[in-house]
Amino acid sequence: MFATTTKKSLIWIATLACLSMFVACGGSTDVSSNGLCGGGCPSGQFCWNGLCVVGCNTNAECAADQYCDTDVKQCANKTVPVCPDTPCGANQTCVNGYCSASAAAEPKKKDASGACKPAADGNDGCEKNELCIERDDEQTQCRSFPRCPEDGNCPAGLTGAVCNDKLIPNKARICLVGLCKTDANCPSSWKCVVPNGSAIGFCSDGSLGRPCMQADQCKEGFQCMQAASGTLGACFNSSGPGFPDTPDFPLP
Repeated sequence: MFATTTKKSLIWIATLACLSMFVACGGSTDVSSNGLCGGGCPSGQFCWNGLCVVGCNTNAECAADQYCDTDVKQCANKTVPVCPDTPCGANQTCVNGYCSASAAAEPKKKDASGACKPAADGNDGCEKNELCIERDDEQTQCRSFPRCPEDGNCPAGLTGAVCNDKLIPNKARICLVGLCKTDANCPSSWKCVVPNGSAIGFCSDGSLGRPCMQADQCKEGFQCMQAASGTLGACFNSSGPGFPDTPDFPLP
């Protein structure tokens, strides 16, 4: 699991940039070269998030538990399962409650050259089907995530999620893990923190380093520390040393 609890965890939330919908992994129908789906997929199928999926034009061409995503003409699950309750596929890994293709770019230190950086406008250095995630080890990594379910209601998973239904134009219609429009998109008792001027916000449990706009979005004993009134801040224990890093990202 990559849900971070460090003081610098705010950056991962900006993970707005989650997603993409290429007709095939990496934008190519030749998936055998990148290994996202093991040795590749059978003729007529495409690699998506570590799984081989069937091409389609209508729902009738998909399995009973799938629908035809006409944007990319591929079958997708009507509902999105969460892990580890539902085991992931052989070529997938559980990341923040969602199955993500195991094959991924190597993680890099956040400040290293070429490292991805979470960005609310989707310009995070990752592919359209990916999201830049900050890990517990102070590294970032591009991870792919599943398409939105047919009804557009992504499960909350471990850190919350909302369907990218044209919220971020340069990302695909997939579940934006860690992001939200309302509290309903977040785990129970978490808050959806929406920065001023943004259509979407970040799910926060109110612990140290988590985003906030006001005091009641932080846990008891913490206060919302902001650079200026009305700006996105971080929950901070006033009795503790130091000031938590605040996220550095553009709003959509």
